Amino acid sequence: MKKEIRGKILLILVVLLAVVILSLAITFSHLFTTVFTSQRLENLSNSAEQYARIIEQTPHFHPPSEKALQLGESQSLMVIDSSGNVRYQTGDMRLLEKGKSIPGQEKVLQGQRLLIKTVLSASNESVFLAGIPLGAPVRGAVFLLEPAATGDQVIQTLNKVLGFGVVGALLVALGAALIVSERMARPLIQMQEVASAIMRGDFSQKAKVSGTDELSTLGSSLNQLAAHLKILQESRAEFLSNVSHEIRTPLSYIQGYTQIVREGLAASEEERQKYLDIIQDEIGRLQGILNDLMSPVRFEEAKLEIRPTPVELVPLIKKTLHTLEPFANQKQMVLTYHGTPHLPQVYVDKDRIEQVLLNLVHNAVQYSDVGCRVDIKTRFSEEQVFVSIEDNGPGIPQQELSLIWERFYRVEKSRNRALGGTGLGLPISKQIIEAHNGQIQMTSQPGEGTLVSFVLPRYRPDRTDSQTEERL
Repeated sequence: MKKEIRGKILLILVVLLAVVILSLAITFSHLFTTVFTSQRLENLSNSAEQYARIIEQTPHFHPPSEKALQLGESQSLMVIDSSGNVRYQTGDMRLLEKGKSIPGQEKVLQGQRLLIKTVLSASNESVFLAGIPLGAPVRGAVFLLEPAATGDQVIQTLNKVLGFGVVGALLVALGAALIVSERMARPLIQMQEVASAIMRGDFSQKAKVSGTDELSTLGSSLNQLAAHLKILQESRAEFLSNVSHEIRTPLSYIQGYTQIVREGLAASEEERQKYLDIIQDEIGRLQGILNDLMSPVRFEEAKLEIRPTPVELVPLIKKTLHTLEPFANQKQMVLTYHGTPHLPQVYVDKDRIEQVLLNLVHNAVQYSDVGCRVDIKTRFSEEQVFVSIEDNGPGIPQQELSLIWERFYRVEKSRNRALGGTGLGLPISKQIIEAHNGQIQMTSQPGEGTLVSFVLPRYRPDRTDSQTEERL
């Protein structure tokens, strides 16, 4: 992974930089060659016009002397009459061999100017050629030639220098690409190492995050994932500990009292029946724990049936308060209901909503301090019924509010295990409410208390069929 990602980034950067550098070098070379050639042709044309003016003033197109022309060192001059006969010639004779016509000669004798880079058939050499017609009407022409080799050498020298520059630039680009690829690959490699550590169950590794780009966002998300998984792992470990404790207690009772009954150690039939009742109660307790553990699985597999019927919610709330009143009295707590006595019916599964009420009110009592109070309030709208359960207990830290709906998560880790519980009450309640197309939420302030509220649909006789279809 380390070498692969770094190598891929390096290859991409090197190829990209090489293409850019070579493109710039080729463009610059072509541009310089074009400008250099154009400049030489322009200079040659100006010189040819100057020689043409001098020659036009001489009889028979013959200059007074070569000194008067002041030809360049490598330039050659030819003057022809209108019939194409050479009247004057000077310069490198190898370029202007007698009897050989000059490219474009006919056009110049027709009155057109000539300015080209061409190859002479006489010498097979590349030259710059300027042709100027003499007189009007045309009585002849002046041709000025200059070997291209001198300019080509300049261009070749420049291309060599440019080539060395390209090689140097590519080496610099390679070094820069190595540094950049290392910097780009480092956070990816580090995140891969963090992901591997997470797979091994090590959630202590963190990706270094700096900036606000996509990689930084990804690293931050990975760190949050690791922190979340760490919390879940701790919650599951605590869950196993809690469940083992919850199961061990009734099993101990069952084992102990079963042994007493089997060995006939009960003093009377009444005492024997008492022990059997305790065994029966503890079996029921185990069954309740098992139901708590299986409820989320049934919800996920869509095996937990919801059988909605019209339900009076107020009696259900009062039944819940009556059931938990002895538990609240042990902590000198007050349970109250505030709401309209004529609350509209809701279309729900009665047993499941009773389970939700028991879970939420039991949590409020269990995790509140001695002398606190729990208030249940209700209100309704045209389509929904709203229920809230509020306590003035210790509250929940803000950073843990988003985790309370996770399975096995328990806020009160520091409290004595005698509180019991599996950490499944809230997740189960949330799933039940959502299965009724309702919503549930929790707000809390440490030191002030907690408010849990949920929404249920009102019963509408004219919409019973559609409501039933939505929930099944």
